[in-house]
Amino acid sequence: MWRLLYDTAARAEEILTPNVEDLDLEFRRARVVPKGGAIEYVHWATSTARLLPRRWRSGKRPPRAGLR
Repeated sequence: MWRLLYDTAARAEEILTPNVEDLDLEFRRARVVPKGGAIEYVHWATSTARLLPRRWRSGKRPPRAGLR
């Protein structure tokens, strides 16, 4: 998760609140709602894209809400 925060330069709340449906793994982005309330997209690098599926394969099911 640290890598995702670093790559996106987003606030922790923005990264932890999206639902799984808000993730676009193909284009390495997620739909977030920052403080202003407008919908924006955060993008991450290839290294983070490789780590996200590993997190879910490690015995943890993909989250229902947020990336926690």
